[in-house]
Amino acid sequence: MQPSPEKDGKIMSNSTAKAHSARASEEKREWMFGRVLDLLIQYNFIVIFLVLVIVASLLSADFLTIQNVANLFQQATIVGVVAVGMTFVILTANIDLSVGSVVALGGMVVAVLLKAGVPPFLAGCLTVLTGAVLGFGMGAIRRRRVWSLTRLPPLCSAGRACLEDAASSWEPLSR
Repeated sequence: MQPSPEKDGKIMSNSTAKAHSARASEEKREWMFGRVLDLLIQYNFIVIFLVLVIVASLLSADFLTIQNVANLFQQATIVGVVAVGMTFVILTANIDLSVGSVVALGGMVVAVLLKAGVPPFLAGCLTVLTGAVLGFGMGAIRRRRVWSLTRLPPLCSAGRACLEDAASSWEPLSR
């Protein structure tokens, strides 16, 4: 047998050196696998997003076009604006279950105003004013505790959502 390199000042045989090398290689593979697994767990949202983009790109050739990506960003803008607003609501230790209904009502109001011939800037301002008045009104009712239901803010918020859903789907307004 040929002597092999020294380890800790001792001369090892070739078979011992190979076994040591195999163990070191296996430990390195396990460490790298564990590291990759840790990264996948830590960044799971990004990994899932990338997998969805790849799958959608494979299923449709039109998915990664500039027009489609711009459309996706345009649609995500509404959700982003609502999320920023909800962040402030949650930071003030409140909850509002009527956010989706407010968005639907705002969409209905701006559509009715634009169909009536109101200039777009004025229609947008009136829509924001409508949302502000409704929000201020419900806040005042909750603050003054005019109704006994206002002692339960989520119930009051859900009731407001029902009223706004009914208003946004009211048939005479949508003609």
